[in-house]
Amino acid sequence: MSKPPLALLTCADEPVAPDLPGRDQQTARDELTLEYVLSLRSAWGDCFAKIAGVRAWADEMERN
Repeated sequence: MSKPPLALLTCADEPVAPDLPGRDQQTARDELTLEYVLSLRSAWGDCFAKIAGVRAWADEMERN
């Protein structure tokens, strides 16, 4: 069995948590938090999709 394609072996980097401004700037805090959460979910989705790709690749290799 050969190795899976290289593109399926690395995940996107997780985002760095933002430095939030003081509570007096709640709108800015909310925007930074939203951006962070969406970036984190995107990184998770990238890795999840690649794991599914490796699983499909491995299943195909077993059939052949």
